[in-house]
Amino acid sequence: MKKTLLSLGLLLSVATAASAQEIRFGLKGGVNYSSITGNNTAGVESKIGLQAGALANFALSDLISIQPEVLYSQKGYQAEVNNDIKYKINYIDVPLLVKVNAGGLFFEGGPQVGFLAGAKFSFGDVDMNIKSRTLPYYFRDLIISKLPNKPV
Repeated sequence: MKKTLLSLGLLLSVATAASAQEIRFGLKGGVNYSSITGNNTAGVESKIGLQAGALANFALSDLISIQPEVLYSQKGYQAEVNNDIKYKINYIDVPLLVKVNAGGLFFEGGPQVGFLAGAKFSFGDVDMNIKSRTLPYYFRDLIISKLPNKPV
């Protein structure tokens, strides 16, 4: 994790030094449409969530720029098993994009790091906030409980 953040910082500082031409800042917003796949996912439906954040665009030339972003993303899914089950999972996503401008169109691509900000689980009328530290263990235990031969 430290290496990733160090690499992103180094790349950002190189881009800043190289881009004496132009730096633009902006806001970004949109919609996520997320779900879950795998075994035992009968009755699972997709969930619509919001995504919003800020970005900076460092022009390297008229054609190429580097665009780091910080985004708040709502993800999750819902299922109808006996009662309604809903998982609402919130992330802070940090993509580092290379943007290519092609005559009015543009293409973006690059790596992204996501940090779990929080999660909420509801089953019927029961709501439960799950701390971000316990969420991976919760899903691990849920998956292990569904295995035919549980590890000891």
